[in-house]
Amino acid sequence: MKKLILYISILLISVLYGACSETSSKEDNVIQGLMYDYKITEKQVKCLIKETKPLVKKDEWNKYIEMWNARANGQDKMDNNNMESLMNVGIAMIGIGQKCNVTF
Repeated sequence: MKKLILYISILLISVLYGACSETSSKEDNVIQGLMYDYKITEKQVKCLIKETKPLVKKDEWNKYIEMWNARANGQDKMDNNNMESLMNVGIAMIGIGQKCNVTF
């Protein structure tokens, strides 16, 4: 009985931890890409995401995520509309970089 309670507790904790995490799984490619491109830590990238996301429009953020996911899958989704969103997110991210101890 004690083992069952332990297993249920572990399951609940892991579900709650996943639900309360700051980034979503669709942002995994952004995290990995920024870590690789800028040689920064996962903690720094998560800080950038957390601080930048509220500064940009939701549709721009979604296009930014979509572009990183396409890049990870070897596709090119670059066009003028996407480039504008990418620039807006990038400028916001550069502006917040110092707060996350990142120098671009």
